[in-house]
Amino acid sequence: MNMSKQLEYLHEDEHISTSDLGLAAALLTLGHSMSAIDRDNPKRSEFIFQKDAYIETDIKNYWNSTLRMHFDNIKLLKNRLYNS
Repeated sequence: MNMSKQLEYLHEDEHISTSDLGLAAALLTLGHSMSAIDRDNPKRSEFIFQKDAYIETDIKNYWNSTLRMHFDNIKLLKNRLYNS
């Protein structure tokens, strides 16, 4: 994780970050606690979550689930809608 200086108070070994909006939404839905959003990079924000006993399992499950496909299909439909 490469957190900005503004977020140095967050201990890297206690947090996990993702720039994937679908994964961040899934983690919130599953009840994981978001600690911050790192907006240091103007092109890509990082959602920072508190590590807990289940977060890594939930991340692995997300990448192998229909939740990810559902989110990808929403993005695909939005692209077709607005780029047609």
